[in-house]
Amino acid sequence: MIDLHAPIPKDVTCRDLFRQTGGEYRLNYDFFCQNSIGMYRMAPNDIGHEIFKMCSAIYDVFEIDYFPYYSRLRYHEYGDFYSGIKEWFYDTNGVRTTSLWGACEDLRLEDLYRIIVDSLKFFELPEYDHIPRSEFEEVCPVAGELGHEVETLQEKCKESERRERQERREDAYFNFEGYSEKDFQAVLLRLLSGGTEQITVDEALEQARRTPPGTYIVFLNQAGKITHIGMTENLLSYIYSNSKKYHSDTISYHCVDRHDAADLVIALRLKFDVAVSKIRPDKRNRKYTSVGLSVRAYRGRYQISKRKLMAIIEKNHIPLVDITDGWVLVDKIDLWRAISPFL
Repeated sequence: MIDLHAPIPKDVTCRDLFRQTGGEYRLNYDFFCQNSIGMYRMAPNDIGHEIFKMCSAIYDVFEIDYFPYYSRLRYHEYGDFYSGIKEWFYDTNGVRTTSLWGACEDLRLEDLYRIIVDSLKFFELPEYDHIPRSEFEEVCPVAGELGHEVETLQEKCKESERRERQERREDAYFNFEGYSEKDFQAVLLRLLSGGTEQITVDEALEQARRTPPGTYIVFLNQAGKITHIGMTENLLSYIYSNSKKYHSDTISYHCVDRHDAADLVIALRLKFDVAVSKIRPDKRNRKYTSVGLSVRAYRGRYQISKRKLMAIIEKNHIPLVDITDGWVLVDKIDLWRAISPFL
């Protein structure tokens, strides 16, 4: 069995090889099964049937499988030739990511059209889908240039998409709309003072059964000391599982705005220096975010290097919060206040 991407012998047609088989035809069952999809796609006309007989006979005698070439040429989904080329190159977003000939995606463009032309010659087909063979032949000399143009366009589109993603991340980072530091500190103060209002685990479980849905900050205590701070939207389940996990004897909880919950847990981590729920920094966080995200945002929007940014953080005594999984967070509101006057 030859490689499907190998060249068709020059100046040899399917009919020539068929004659070398003695002109006898018998259906090879394995060949039929292996190519059932291609046969389904094949146009049911006399020419198609005769070519299929030739391919089958050649396969039986020489074990050369030319049927895949034939099925690619017979099955065409884009209409005329030039429309097909346009569809193969472009879609509504500028670049097409899949090849017109799916099995040949790894080929260079010039090799792809060589296979098309050689296949048409081999099967003695003057045209394909009303497209003269000469049109295929005309494309071959410029296929390399067309391929280069496509690769260039793809790179430009990738760069444009990369820049758009970066701009969206920066816009999200520098979007302080709807955030009030005064309101945030007021909620934080309420949590700090309310953290001492402790009830037993049994009382907390009983209350949680009647508590309306929402986002809650939960303080777990042992012997009067806070041992863990978490956030949850399933209060009953959280208290039941975590009170046992952290051997808590008393609990306090408070309903908060879900948009502020993660930032509040981080702020409480700074105040109490205790374990907190797993927090993953998010570009949508309104107060705290990772140092890495801050570096990328300021470097992309204002060309501020990491070294300069870290110097600003140190100079203005902006605390860094080291949480689990290696994340180091910074207060982006304080960071903006320190930098914005000099932009």
